[in-house]
Formats: sequence, structure tokens, C-alpha cells
Amino acid sequence: MEQQEAATENELGDSDLRRILRQNRLELQRRRTGKRRQSGGCALALIGLAGGITATIALGDVLAASTVYRTDGIAAVLVVAGLVVAWVAYSPSGTEDDEDIIANIATVEEILRETEISRAVPLEKRQRRYQADASELVRRYQDESRKYRRTHNLLQSTVIIGSLLTTAFAALGDALPGQRWITVGVSLAVGLSAGFTGYFKFRDRSFYLQVTADDIEEEMNAANLGIGSYSGLTEAQMLSLYTERVEQIRGDQRKRQQQLDQPAENQPPLPPTT
Repeated sequence: MEQQEAATENELGDSDLRRILRQNRLELQRRRTGKRRQSGGCALALIGLAGGITATIALGDVLAASTVYRTDGIAAVLVVAGLVVAWVAYSPSGTEDDEDIIANIATVEEILRETEISRAVPLEKRQRRYQADASELVRRYQDESRKYRRTHNLLQSTVIIGSLLTTAFAALGDALPGQRWITVGVSLAVGLSAGFTGYFKFRDRSFYLQVTADDIEEEMNAANLGIGSYSGLTEAQMLSLYTERVEQIRGDQRKRQQQLDQPAENQPPLPPTT
């Protein structure tokens, strides 16, 4: 009886630790999402400031000399504002809190690992736990895929719109004051967006992450419903096959991620998608 009560207390302790672990992970993800949005907003603000500086310089080219000093002052104010925005976007404030959360996550994970080792948790139980965590794994891959897809769409939209604007400004000739500087600014934005898109491969990263999430979700549904390759298997056989296939899918994704991080000339063929 006492052993059962001790085991129940231990199970409750594990449950509490896993709940704390999930809460810390969600909080860390929420903060990182907020920082990404803050950086995105600041990046848009910097683009607007760059456009304002370009327009101010262009305006100074066509105005009388007495107003040039005024436009230079406006440009200086915009530059200072841009520096302030950049400092806010990349300020280290909040990183210490993130490090505390990461440290807490690592501590809880270590405690759980030691607990499982001390108890010699049966293989079937570990596989069941692995299956139960599949939904969280799929959601994480989908969130990362959406992040890269939004970044790719933003950069591609900049390339398309900027290319059209550059062509339109070139066709107008010198009809607009300061048009040369505006064309230079738009061309610079197009070049940077195209370069970032080609170098970081946001589209490929988004695609492979979504494929991985779909493959894991397909395996999860097939295992839960007992269809496809899982038809007619015992519970232990199903768990073993499911764990093996999901780990293979994750391994292929890690290989694709590593290959995407390499220069194009050094990339081996990517693992095929299922």
C-alpha cells in the first residue's frame, strides 16, 4: 500500500514537472514570437525612414539653396530616429529572462530524464509518451513553416512591387523631382530582398517543414486508427513501428536543414520527401 502511494506521488510529481515544462516552452515561444513581431515592425519602420531620407535628399536637390539646410536637418533627424528604432529592435533587454526560462526548461528535462532512468521506465511506456507528444511536434513544425513562408512572401512582394516601380520610374524619365534617388532606393530594396531570398532559402525551409509536419501527422492518424501499415498489428508492434517511422522523418528533416545551411555549390542531394 505504501509503495502504491509513493508511486502515485511520484506520478503526480512527473505530471507537475511536465506541466511546468509545457508552460515554460509556451512562454518562451510567446516571447520569441513577440520579439519577431517587434523586429518586423522595426524593420518596416526603418524602410519607411530610409524612404523618408531618400525623399528628403531628393527634395534638397530641387529646392533653393536656402532650404537645403532645412532638408539636411530633417534628414539628420530621420537618421537619428532610425538609429533609435534599430536599437529598440535589437536591444538585449529581455534576453536574460529568456535565458532563465531556457535554464528552467533544461533543469526540468534533466530531472525528468534522471527520474526515468532511476525507475527504468519500460520501453512501451516511453513509446506511448513519444506518441502522445506528436501533436506538439507537428504544431512546432507548422509554426516554423508559417514563419518562413511569411518571410518569403514579404521579400518576394518587395521584389515584385519594387521591380514594377523601378520600371515605371525609369519610363517617366525626369518628370518627378528627385526621381533618381527614389529609383536608387527602390532598386536597393529589390536587390537586398532578392539576395536574402536566395541566400537564406526561406521558401525551401517552409516547404520541407510543412512536409515533415504532414508526414508525422499522417503517421499519427494511421497509428491511432489502425490503418495502412499499422493494420492488424498489436499495440506493442504499432508503437515500435510508429516511433521508428517518426524518427526517420525527423532525421530526414534534420539532414535537409543542414544541407540548406550549406553553400549551394557544396550541397549534396536532398533526402526525398515521402
